[in-house]
Amino acid sequence: MRKFIIVTLLVLVGGASLAFGMGWLQMQSVQREGEKTTLALTLDKGKFTRDAKALGEATVQTGEKVGQFVTDIVTTKQVRLTLTEINSPERFIRGYGDQLEKHDIQIVADTQIRRLDRDVLLESLEEGETVVVAYTEKDGQKVARLITAK
Repeated sequence: MRKFIIVTLLVLVGGASLAFGMGWLQMQSVQREGEKTTLALTLDKGKFTRDAKALGEATVQTGEKVGQFVTDIVTTKQVRLTLTEINSPERFIRGYGDQLEKHDIQIVADTQIRRLDRDVLLESLEEGETVVVAYTEKDGQKVARLITAK
């Protein structure tokens, strides 16, 4: 029973602290006749409603971002390629994997290309070079997310 009372008091103090900190509750003292002081608590329902709505929207957006992030992790594949063609104007690369399977990979605007922990341009890749490509499949086409050159 003692633990229940302590937990209840902690929840009430925490809730009140949050309400005052967020500006939902305000306390004002008004000097009355003689030595009497009146305390007034004001609840700003409009601010509470706006903040609750904003929290709900942020929660939905965060959930969507997390869902997309998890989907990207699950659907991303990786292959080591020896480059046979780099087509800069049309934004794709071709190469052979470790099992000599042929890969055509599309480069998009948000594809990151790295060499020695620095971002580089597609044009800096060379035929015959070995790269590691992290990609996803979209509409039957491999789309590079990250290309790492040694």
